[in-house]
Amino acid sequence: MNIDIKKKRLIVLCILVVGAGGLLISRLINIQIVYGCKYGTIALNQSTGRTEIPAERGAIYDRTGRQLAINVIKNSLFADPADETEIRKIYTYLDRLYKQARGTARGNYPLIPDKFKWIDRNLPDELATQVMKDSIPGLYINKNLNREYPFGEVGQRLLGSTNIDGQGISGLEYSYDSILAGKAGLTDFLRDGQRTTYQLREIPIVASIPGHSIILTIDWYFQEIVEEELKAAVEKYKALEGSAIFIDCHTGEILAAADYVADGRNDPIKLRAISNVFEPGSVFKVFTAAAILDGNLARPEELINCENGAWRCGPRILHDDHRHGNLTFREVIEVSSNIGTAKMAIRLGGKKLGEIDRRFGFGQRYFIGLPGEAAGSISNPGKWSAYNTAVLAIGQAVSVTALQLAAGVSAIANGGKLYRPKVIRGLLDSNGKPIKRFEPD
Repeated sequence: MNIDIKKKRLIVLCILVVGAGGLLISRLINIQIVYGCKYGTIALNQSTGRTEIPAERGAIYDRTGRQLAINVIKNSLFADPADETEIRKIYTYLDRLYKQARGTARGNYPLIPDKFKWIDRNLPDELATQVMKDSIPGLYINKNLNREYPFGEVGQRLLGSTNIDGQGISGLEYSYDSILAGKAGLTDFLRDGQRTTYQLREIPIVASIPGHSIILTIDWYFQEIVEEELKAAVEKYKALEGSAIFIDCHTGEILAAADYVADGRNDPIKLRAISNVFEPGSVFKVFTAAAILDGNLARPEELINCENGAWRCGPRILHDDHRHGNLTFREVIEVSSNIGTAKMAIRLGGKKLGEIDRRFGFGQRYFIGLPGEAAGSISNPGKWSAYNTAVLAIGQAVSVTALQLAAGVSAIANGGKLYRPKVIRGLLDSNGKPIKRFEPD
């Protein structure tokens, strides 16, 4: 009797084991074969991924090889929590990490499950090491290349700056961003069951391509002196602002460019030497004189009656600062006589004078590669009266930039060749080898 009961129990047990095994095998077949691709894709997406490798931004050098913009590695801390439990643990950990009152992190960083959130874009190295050691689920470290400028504010408006993501937003950093930036790469990563991230391979899927470096025409030692002297001059003469630009008149290379606003109210982005226009006044007479001499309309020693300081020209009366009688054309320019200059310019005519002023580069942009370059303007009344011609001749119907004025005077200094001003001398590859040189134009 007992033997029969034991046999029945054994049979039932065997049936249960076989049934359970069958169910398990059926479930495995269902998971591995029927829905294998679907579940495999879900698991892969949850545990693996690809992350971008930032490219090293190209450096910026002055003409003597001084490095003006460099890259430094900085740590960024971000959160990507899976659920509310991880969020609570992250808040507790951040309060402890930053040694702040409990609940501070919750107020500062509103976290949402499965949502990316930056915590600190400039995390000190010691704290980054601590975070990596503690491996808090949902909290991660990212290493980024940040831009620094060894010479501080010297040439700030020339160089410009980058944003927190390393993109150029002003100055040369903005204008040449596509050259400096390079191309980001890709690498794999893996998350374990604790959501700790691991790098899968030493060699990335797609290697990042470093940006090219640029060599400026600027001499940074000279630039520093110019900025100091310009500031001193503005303060000494109680000017509202001042600009200075130095050009090699035989190549067009810009050696220094700076501006200074009284009381230090300098625009951190705008370089006024190329973006601000002004009426040049009497300094413009050198271009009028060049036009007159080029047209063979006067000899340097020809006498001109300067009317003792007052002369009616059309509807208006022109005045000189000092009374002069007869002056040679050379003396007219030396003493900056409005009347003498106007009389000579009328021989040339306003239309022709305007054309020659444009040949000196006025009323147009040079496109030197810095944002905000202004074109200025030259008066064009259509019908040129004697008075309209006179006011253009003495620089009162024209607006120019300091860049245009320096380039125009350079053409007079070198005998008549107008060079396009330039601020970039050449490009280097990531190994420091020259790949392009910009010749005088």
